[in-house]
Amino acid sequence: MKFTFVIILVVLYVLTILTDGVDAATTKKKKKKLVLTACEQTCVNYVAAINSTTGCLSEASASSSSSEKKLVKRKEAALSTELDYTCACVDDIYLGSMALCIDQCPSGSQEKTWNYWTKLCKKTYKTEVEEDYDYYLNLAEDDYVLGGSYEGATSVPDKINSTYFYWTYRTRDAYYQNIRVSVFYGNALFAFFGLFMFISAVNRLFCRLLNVEKGAPNPIVTAIRKYFVLPAAFNGKHAESNKLFGIPFNVTPIRWVYVMVTIYSILNIAFWWTSVDIFEGNTNYVKTSLQRTRYLGDRAAVIATILFPSLYMFAGRNNILQYITGWSYETFNVLHRWTGRWMLIQASVHAMGYSGVYLINGGHELYMEKIWFKKNIIYGICATFIAGALIVQGAYPLRHKFYEVFKSIHVVLAAACLALTYKHVNAYGYFPWGYQKYIWATIGLWPADHFLRLCRIAYSGLWTTAAVSVIDNAVVIRVKPLIPWKPTPGQYAYLYVMRHNFWESHPFSIVGKENGEYIFVAKAEQGMTRKLHNTVTKSNNPDHRVNVWVEGFYGETQPVHRYNTVLLIGGGIGVTAVVGYALELARKPREGQHVILYWIVREEEQLGWIKQQIDECAATGRVDLRIFVTKGSPSPIADQEKQDKSSVNSTSDSDNEKSLSVSSNLTDWSESVKYGVRPDMSEIVSTTVREAPGSVAVLICGPPKMSDNCRRAVTENVDKGAGRVEYFEEVFSWA
Repeated sequence: MKFTFVIILVVLYVLTILTDGVDAATTKKKKKKLVLTACEQTCVNYVAAINSTTGCLSEASASSSSSEKKLVKRKEAALSTELDYTCACVDDIYLGSMALCIDQCPSGSQEKTWNYWTKLCKKTYKTEVEEDYDYYLNLAEDDYVLGGSYEGATSVPDKINSTYFYWTYRTRDAYYQNIRVSVFYGNALFAFFGLFMFISAVNRLFCRLLNVEKGAPNPIVTAIRKYFVLPAAFNGKHAESNKLFGIPFNVTPIRWVYVMVTIYSILNIAFWWTSVDIFEGNTNYVKTSLQRTRYLGDRAAVIATILFPSLYMFAGRNNILQYITGWSYETFNVLHRWTGRWMLIQASVHAMGYSGVYLINGGHELYMEKIWFKKNIIYGICATFIAGALIVQGAYPLRHKFYEVFKSIHVVLAAACLALTYKHVNAYGYFPWGYQKYIWATIGLWPADHFLRLCRIAYSGLWTTAAVSVIDNAVVIRVKPLIPWKPTPGQYAYLYVMRHNFWESHPFSIVGKENGEYIFVAKAEQGMTRKLHNTVTKSNNPDHRVNVWVEGFYGETQPVHRYNTVLLIGGGIGVTAVVGYALELARKPREGQHVILYWIVREEEQLGWIKQQIDECAATGRVDLRIFVTKGSPSPIADQEKQDKSSVNSTSDSDNEKSLSVSSNLTDWSESVKYGVRPDMSEIVSTTVREAPGSVAVLICGPPKMSDNCRRAVTENVDKGAGRVEYFEEVFSWA
């Protein structure tokens, strides 16, 4: 906990320094644009006044030099209530007011400030200022009024006083300062995740290049791994779900991920209240409560919009950050969910903030007028409600129980939310910071991910056929792709079966290759795999053919080959992600390396899932096979074989530990199989780590409880081995 506290302090300190840097840079600009900013506010007030009372026509201003005649023409042309800001750059009265205002600049800077204003006219309003600064100043000095409060139109230029100038400037600057800081904080939140990604990428590169498993473990690094990197966040549970009244309601990230999202949540809240200029004398919002509510609403909206690209990127399959950092798809899913939750909170705060402004300032009637009768506001409200539906619909119990239904609905709702957000944001596109770019970035990332998926499918072949057979409660899928693949251990592919729920795609590890066909084994659970299993079973065809799409390969090979002792653990169908490593290490042996493969299954029939691969491992003699069948007893054939071999082999196992062969075809590894035994994997991992002569790699793919027990054992013994101890977990926890 002390280490976590230090990390939080360091991160907050760095962000504070960065924030101060933004303020310092802004202060330098203030010195150059101080008067101009206040004068622009004069423009807003003046143009609003003359539009709301008399109308403003640029043509009238340009066609007459008489102020009185201009005023008459404006009154005659008062046909619209919309503000016409183009008159600010061509109206002699306004430009005279601007010149008087700029005249208050420090000596020597007036011309530069005026030039800056004329550039704004050309860039923003597409209008040329016809005369220079001196012309309008001389014109205004002949006849002007002192004021600063534009309750109605004026027929002569107005010179604001210094007090009004100051409060006008500060009011305007407080608003824009809040927007600038909000943009910075939104980017800082993504940069915060980026900091952890950078550390992971550097550590990954460091470990690969320097072969850290060969040297003596560093005590400090080992302590960090033991208490921060490896363990589950709480009570040893990570893969196994937490339950409430017997119902699974969530899974907890590992500790370092939990710390990261906790700090991320703290920053989301802290950023609401920092660097906000609330003061008495605000010319837009007299009440400080109004200022606080408005600025909070703006800040939350900006931060939520900026987080959009990262939200969609973290959910993509083709996320390049996975390969840079080495983080699993599961880890990025955690970041995706937490980003989405905080975006919903930010959007809700934005909605409540603006509602509060109108309710405080004008009551229910103004609230209804400003909120419920404008299309862009309705778009934003609908997007927020859909975001809420996404969070509810994505709750762990629902997505875990009905994953395919969840995924289909999730995609539709996410597309609708993005479209409505764009419609809402696009209404404010005239602002110089242009929020649309974040939405366009998101729109680019999402289709790009799906385009790459289609490219992977096309590469494998759009008309690929697969031979499907059934072994016990699993289906064996043999695929011969259009172009031969070169997958490596640990990689997986998504399979689409055209005949059965073609929109579903499930990740499967490749377990081997035979006669140009690549072999996948999938346990029949629900949805596509269960339907495929039932179809093959009813057909009684040992070579049932189906059309498939193959999207892959994803994932990467863990560097277990570098370690002196490699402990591979497969639980049930999880062995499909492990046996590839065993085969690779058996085919390319390393001198002095000890490879141990544990496989735990429930029933004897399940040993046929990967019989060919286990046969090869046994034939090489380089893999120490230890296979456990936890339920049932040996087949009659196995009993007969035991009797035939009793004169040669004997066992010292207890009554529950019978070293028997499985069938007449499995005699090469029959002595490795034990029946009626559930091994204590925690004890096995601990013993292996403590007794190994050098570095140890533990790689597991199995049921959640088994994975958590192994993780806990590695964490407890990471500093007990003779060399570096590493833990790798092949996770298919997409839900």
